[in-house]
Amino acid sequence: MKAQVSERFHSNNFDSVVITYYDNNWIEADIKPKQQLDCGFAIAGLKNNIPFNEMIILKNKDTISAKNHKELLELFDNRGFGNIMTPYIFIID
Repeated sequence: MKAQVSERFHSNNFDSVVITYYDNNWIEADIKPKQQLDCGFAIAGLKNNIPFNEMIILKNKDTISAKNHKELLELFDNRGFGNIMTPYIFIID
């Protein structure tokens, strides 16, 4: 996964997922199947609390990208009253 992180990004995955930091707030995270990346602090339901500004997920035969806030919201799990499930966790399967 490659992503431009917002100021809300924080990860505690120091020993499970390798994260490389680049200029302009870009990161690259090597997420193996069934691993998860905890992506940030969050308060349930706040749609402006997403820890990314842009994201590209590269899978074996597919690429998923979100280039703006609206597209990022569509990648997250929404439950009950349209609120985003938090904390933000990605699991690659």
